[in-house]
Amino acid sequence: MVTGMPITFLGAQATFERWAQIDGCTGSPSSEDSNGCSSYAGCREGVEVILCTKQGGHEDPGDPTVAWPVLKRHSL
Repeated sequence: MVTGMPITFLGAQATFERWAQIDGCTGSPSSEDSNGCSSYAGCREGVEVILCTKQGGHEDPGDPTVAWPVLKRHSL
């Protein structure tokens, strides 16, 4: 939950765009890479806003080979 923001279900693409706005990202998102991920760069404080879309129309618990390269770029 984000303080001051009501719960709104926007869908994946609109949520991606909204987080880019919240995080002060500039420009347009990158083209999708081979994993179906696009991202906004140039966000405040080094934030990355990333949306990965899997084709096929079913849910997937995630693929660590996609997530780990992103996670290891950042420290907690």
